[in-house]
Amino acid sequence: MAQSVLARSRRPKVRRLADSIVAGQTVEIGGMSALLEARTS
Repeated sequence: MAQSVLARSRRPKVRRLADSIVAGQTVEIGGMSALLEARTS
């Protein structure tokens, strides 16, 4: 959802918030992927 906001919004505050959300989720997804990989190998 935050990525769609980045694609549509020109408001700087909204874009900063969306950037922050995307960055946080990217870190979380990386951590979960690493845990899954460790569990399945």
